[in-house]
Amino acid sequence: MPITESSLVNFALEYANMGMKVIPIPLKQKAPLMKEWQKLRLTEEEIRQLFSKPSNIGILLGEPSGWLVDIDLDDPLAVKLAPYFLPFTEAVFGRDSKPCSHWLYICFGAKTTKWQGIDGEMIVELRSTGCQTVFPPSIHPSGETITWYKEGRPIQISRDELEKACSRLASAVLLAKYWPSQGTRQDTALALAGGLIRLGFNEEEAERFIEAVTVGAGDEESKSRVRTVLYTARKAGSSPTTGWKRLSELVGEEVVSKVLAWLGWKKQEEVFEDPPKKEKERESQAQSLVNLALSSGVELFHTPDGNAYATVPVNGHKETWPVSSRGSGPFRNWLRRIFFEKHGKPPGSQALQDAIGVLEAKAQFDGPEYPVFTRIAEHDGKIYIDLANDTWEAVEISPVGWRVISDCPVKFRRSKGMLPLPHPESGGSLEELKRFLNIPDEDSWRLMVAWLLASLRPKGPYPVLLLQGEQGSAKSTTSKALRALIDPNTAPLRTCPKDERDLMITATNSWAVSFDNLSGIPVWLSDALCRLATGGGFSTRTLYENDEETIFSACRPIIANGIDEIASRHDLLDRAIIIHLPPIPEENRKDEAQFWAEFEKARPKIFGALLDAVSAGLRNIDSVHLDKLPRMADFAKWITACEEALPWPSGGFMEAYMGNREEAIEVALEGDIVAVAVKNLLEEREIWEGTASELLEALEVFIDDTTKRSVAWPKNPRNLGNRLRRVATFLRQAGIEVEFLREGHDRRRLIRLKRENVVRNVRNVRNDLQSFENTGLEVRTICGQRADNADEVRTKNENSLSATETLKDKGLMDAYNKADNADDKIPIQSNDMQNHLWDILLKLAKENHPGAYEPLKTLRIAGVTLRKSGKGWGFKAKIGDLFNTKQDFDDWIRQYVTPHKQAIKDLFDKLEEEINNVNSTPEVWEL
Repeated sequence: MPITESSLVNFALEYANMGMKVIPIPLKQKAPLMKEWQKLRLTEEEIRQLFSKPSNIGILLGEPSGWLVDIDLDDPLAVKLAPYFLPFTEAVFGRDSKPCSHWLYICFGAKTTKWQGIDGEMIVELRSTGCQTVFPPSIHPSGETITWYKEGRPIQISRDELEKACSRLASAVLLAKYWPSQGTRQDTALALAGGLIRLGFNEEEAERFIEAVTVGAGDEESKSRVRTVLYTARKAGSSPTTGWKRLSELVGEEVVSKVLAWLGWKKQEEVFEDPPKKEKERESQAQSLVNLALSSGVELFHTPDGNAYATVPVNGHKETWPVSSRGSGPFRNWLRRIFFEKHGKPPGSQALQDAIGVLEAKAQFDGPEYPVFTRIAEHDGKIYIDLANDTWEAVEISPVGWRVISDCPVKFRRSKGMLPLPHPESGGSLEELKRFLNIPDEDSWRLMVAWLLASLRPKGPYPVLLLQGEQGSAKSTTSKALRALIDPNTAPLRTCPKDERDLMITATNSWAVSFDNLSGIPVWLSDALCRLATGGGFSTRTLYENDEETIFSACRPIIANGIDEIASRHDLLDRAIIIHLPPIPEENRKDEAQFWAEFEKARPKIFGALLDAVSAGLRNIDSVHLDKLPRMADFAKWITACEEALPWPSGGFMEAYMGNREEAIEVALEGDIVAVAVKNLLEEREIWEGTASELLEALEVFIDDTTKRSVAWPKNPRNLGNRLRRVATFLRQAGIEVEFLREGHDRRRLIRLKRENVVRNVRNVRNDLQSFENTGLEVRTICGQRADNADEVRTKNENSLSATETLKDKGLMDAYNKADNADDKIPIQSNDMQNHLWDILLKLAKENHPGAYEPLKTLRIAGVTLRKSGKGWGFKAKIGDLFNTKQDFDDWIRQYVTPHKQAIKDLFDKLEEEINNVNSTPEVWEL
């Protein structure tokens, strides 16, 4: 297919994005015309301009392009023999008449080196800084198109190793050119074998070298000759027939001298002498294992924390395994296999242990440093997800889309239990996921999707997803389905770990951490999950060592489920997304086998839809601006950036998230007896100030003796101060400011509690309210009351009373009548905004739904407030006045409000219309 200008620009830009420095070369030429082209550094705009017309693409080699080097095989025989010597790489190109003539590597500090034959002809050239190479899809001067034969990323290799490989390749090519014809080939091969052994070649290296020479020379008996000459060379020992002196007589001393120089032997006069009488000792099993590993194309490296790894070619792809002399693993078994294939017997256990120890040391001290990732990684602005399949494929996600690749530029590790993700398919929708999750409402659906998308980002912090519900609410199934889309595992749900070490080991060996059927989260686990969600470390003594420390560090997505309110600590709730799952009716239950079969069928397209959203997130993240940053701000910005590809309107996530955070705050405050007491203390005052001792005494008025004696209640002023500091964030968000002061000449420590009165413009209030959807009625209660009222709590069932009789029974009938006489304008609430909302709602009820008027009026008299959350409009009541218990309130609502539910929903719709009409509301509301 002809190369168009647009495709030429795309190639040039792609090379630039990979860190290569691009320069223009005239079409069908190999050299640039521009002066000082070595200093050329083109911008994207300049690349688009210079490559908008037909030309060749040149790449600056060496340091400008991150130490990219080109092994240029000028001699056709070098092209043929290159696979015998050059290390494996994924980047190889050439042209039809000379395919695979350019092998690319990353080699720090490499210098341009040439290997030339007897007549000065070029055999091999290592091209580095100061050179350039013409890249695909350029046109060679011969008219042939330069094309990729392996279009992947160059591997990184040390300078010594690459120069050694090139030297051996050039030596083999030169010897093949001067290899004798029939008659003396056996003697020549025998002399070469003896010479190589004297140079320190092991048996396998010598065999490979001789095979390459004889194949290059066209020796038909190459295979059998190699085996014969090595055996004879070992037997001949000190015979003068085996060695460089004899070889120089057969192929020429000039050839042998050049080969010896390339192979690194400086004192050539020594090799022409007779070999010593004592032959080198036979190679040990351990040395053989090391040599087999190094000659197989294995790449040894270490991580930033010093752990040794190897990337090993396996069946046409590469796998990364830890290299450790302790324990077992795939690398150890791989060494056993290659040794058995070579020698027909297993290696000894001590030899295997010694060999692994040497390879581990080479990885740590000689190998390059790379990070190793579990399941998800980020590199050069792209996200990579390990599919964990047999061919080690990965998904590459960029701002322009995603694709499945086999030549991943990052190193992934696999742990036991990891299962493959499906091959993603495009064209799917996240709406398809809904039928596999037990979702209570639209907000919860959005938050589950948000948790999935956060989990597909390589960097945290991550929200902790807490699924709560009674038995039969599909908590475990929902947890499994969510995890199967990001990090499937043979054990998708775990029990509560016994200690922090177990937790960190689990996190180190998997991407997501999931716990099933928790009955509360203990304090140590709550703190550990907070560190894990936002990124933290844990250290412990190394097993069986006295002075060694093992350090774990991880940041992971977390999901946990349980029946009750499993989280109570404020710091965990502050990082949590809490979703209450409803019970599934019997008639809606599915056979488990059928459910998972349908899920597996849908999983590829659901996964593809998630990848679409991740790509949108990468595309938009830099342009996202939130007016007010919530807790977990990075998470909120990321999901907002993804919303372009999500099945809900822009801003829908933040509505759901802020509503969920409000619920988390309420749960935290309602579950903390100190917070409840503080709220009760400020019910009838704006501010309280005093010492911690005085505050403890003041708060004890609001608790009963049982609570006071419990371990949950602070026993001294110091403990009270600590408890207040822990709950201060949530109290502040609930409108109560906690300050710790030092005042007076004696600098007394004081605590000030202040109830905030926030004054806002009605237009701001309207903007907040209009972002919610009216999805139904919500009923909430506030638990807690004064201790001196505790004995007055009655358990009488009042369902038999009418709404008005309930008021009369409670002694509130006078207030009810006053409200009637004042045309519903009496400010029962001290909050002006609440009064105004109730005025409008009751007026609308009289005009449109008279039957709902009395129940609504009763709620107002009882001190019930109107509220709006992500679940819609609803009522909020304080227990202890009209309603003695939460059950009283629920029963009253069920009997008197539920029959008018549709009417009240209609009234709330009309109320919203009134709110949206700025002219009908006061200019300032006090919230």
